[in-house]
Amino acid sequence: MGRLRWFLRTVYNRFYKIDDESKSNDENKLKNYKRAEELLSKILGGKESKSHYSFKVSPLNSREKLETVEDLDRLKLNFRNQNYPHDKVLPIIGIRFKLEILRINGKLKENEYKGYDRIVIAATMITLAYLGVGKAASRGFGRFIPSKLGSSNNKSYEIKLYDDPDLKDVYESILNGDPLKAFKSFYNLIRKSYGSGDEADWRESWVPLSPSIDGEESIKVINCPMGGLDIIKVMNIIFKSVQKASFKRYVFNINTTSPGPFIHTWLLGLPRSAKRSDHRPNYSYQSNQGQIEYLGYLKLLSDNKYDNNVRRQSAYIISPVLLPNGKFKICIIPFLSLKDHENVLEFLIHVGKHNNDWNSQVDKDNVTIHIVRLIKTVGKNKTLNESDLKDSYKGKELELAKSKQDYTLVSLDKMMINYIKGLTINIENLCKENINSKGSMDREKETTYKKNSGPDIYRKPIGRGENLRQKTGFYHH
Repeated sequence: MGRLRWFLRTVYNRFYKIDDESKSNDENKLKNYKRAEELLSKILGGKESKSHYSFKVSPLNSREKLETVEDLDRLKLNFRNQNYPHDKVLPIIGIRFKLEILRINGKLKENEYKGYDRIVIAATMITLAYLGVGKAASRGFGRFIPSKLGSSNNKSYEIKLYDDPDLKDVYESILNGDPLKAFKSFYNLIRKSYGSGDEADWRESWVPLSPSIDGEESIKVINCPMGGLDIIKVMNIIFKSVQKASFKRYVFNINTTSPGPFIHTWLLGLPRSAKRSDHRPNYSYQSNQGQIEYLGYLKLLSDNKYDNNVRRQSAYIISPVLLPNGKFKICIIPFLSLKDHENVLEFLIHVGKHNNDWNSQVDKDNVTIHIVRLIKTVGKNKTLNESDLKDSYKGKELELAKSKQDYTLVSLDKMMINYIKGLTINIENLCKENINSKGSMDREKETTYKKNSGPDIYRKPIGRGENLRQKTGFYHH
């Protein structure tokens, strides 16, 4: 319910731009979810109102022995040199369940209910198929695909959903592995139910807006070679695509051991920090922070100290897409907003290791700690010049930063668009390399999924989440 609610808020904020002449400019800006919550509370309930819908989950394979998965690069990183806690952490493939969305009758008119029914059910299908639920949902976990769409056996349920053309379009688009068409069909359903005002501009928003379906900031679908890949390979590709090493290799064309504080992976979500393995003195062009125990992105506090526990949801959701042939491709789904990212620049710092001579790769015996304030290296609302980076980067580092100016010198809004392109480049290259690779990404036999004609409502890809009775995919008990 939480992920569904978040998604519907982003949709409302995109299509129902606040434009009330009686209110101040500040009130008209998309600074928070207040307006969206007012609408959603009438549908899904809130602090002062009850939900009009109940979600009922019935497991369909609770007695079956499900397949657990160990050869995920994400797990290997998290539990390196440790034994897997098999009873709690290992993802599972193949959970199936029936999901019933039941209307709880209230004071609304019947035509209002029908409009809400369509939106809630379509949004639920998209959320489960492409946005995911549970932990690591932004990186491909928690995905569930519908195998049958039909009305409930409950006699009080009055709408035959399988006869509704708009819902059928969303459903069939998901089954056909077409996320762009699924979102387009859902947006058409929204417009038919409520009409639509001017679409909001993500460059003026403080909160994420639902993804565009056209233009350079739209959903990007990457078709993997050979008609798609095994789900384990796809999950490992998603995991690697957001790592700084992949941007070094495929976007900047540099050695993965080269310094890269100019590669702005903070846009891909936080935290992105790790505890230092050494205790060497600090060095900084911007400030004297004292002893810093972490590397990566940290929050600079007002008392000149730092906080490593800074969290931000990624603006880019990356999802496996199930194809009719049982294999997978990958899509990038941007939920963009500029103003909140501009605000983050004010307090983020990047802490990295560098050689004292600044002109060679990191040598553990000749290293210093370098601290950079992002507000000095990212154009908040303007394009930077090469000279703007000289106070933050030196030697080889400055030379590398200047080599890909679309990722280092452009204004923040253009940078966010270019990182969609960067992720696409990473995924395309990882897909190509994976076809003939024999590394940790491969399995002896590829896992393919056949369409299930049984009575269950969701099937196959991957899902994960604690305290959730879900249905199919990688799932944590």
